[in-house]
Amino acid sequence: MSLLIRSLKNVTSSWAGLGLNIAVGFFLSPFILHHLGDDAFGLWVLIFSLTGYYGIFDFGIRSSLIRYVSKFQATGDKEQLARLINTSLFTYTCLGAILMVPTVLGGFFVDRLFHIPPAFLHDARILFFLVGFSLALGFPLGSPAAFWKVCNVSIF
Repeated sequence: MSLLIRSLKNVTSSWAGLGLNIAVGFFLSPFILHHLGDDAFGLWVLIFSLTGYYGIFDFGIRSSLIRYVSKFQATGDKEQLARLINTSLFTYTCLGAILMVPTVLGGFFVDRLFHIPPAFLHDARILFFLVGFSLALGFPLGSPAAFWKVCNVSIF
């Protein structure tokens, strides 16, 4: 397959995925609002907005991983590739562990930070814990995806 065809295929699939993601978000929000109600939907948006800031802690590492994994794979430098993979896994594991702290604190003190109706307090804590832990664990557990996007690198 030529480089032009592969490039067009990759760009088209990336744009199609982005378009699908936008369409799902656009049509799913009214559906969730209708089924949850105003208060529960507001809580849902609040928690996802707060935990969405966890993405700042990526610091561009994932983008640089894709670049350097490609570079080391192309040059055949297996030693540098192994060092990069080990360093990034360690860094993401530390970030995930650090992000557990605001998740636990936020889950316990969400009622003091925001005016949440008593009927939703238990649900707010559970939702904060679930979303926060999911995002914090996504750092170390999601980093191999950056390697596999570029090449078939076995890290285990």
